[in-house]
Amino acid sequence: MADVIKDLYNSSLEQGFVPVQIKDSIVHPLPMCNPPKSVEEDLRPITLNSQLAKVMEGFTLNSLSKQVKGKLDLKQFSINGTSTVQALVYLLYLILATDR
Repeated sequence: MADVIKDLYNSSLEQGFVPVQIKDSIVHPLPMCNPPKSVEEDLRPITLNSQLAKVMEGFTLNSLSKQVKGKLDLKQFSINGTSTVQALVYLLYLILATDR
């Protein structure tokens, strides 16, 4: 099975083509309050991708993250190796640094 996924991934990169079955996803509205009163303000979309798409996305992320990581803003907390604590400390700093 791993060889099939590897071949599909490599062929996709070589040809610059991603099969529609991998690009398709299902979007579900998730209510932020119960009951939602407004579609625009009280619902947020949650996207469900196929397992194959997630695996292939991981391959791409692993290969590109080493090249891109040094160019990201230091306040980009949503990558591996950064913690919620760093984000919270920065948020606390911003709160305390504001003029009242």
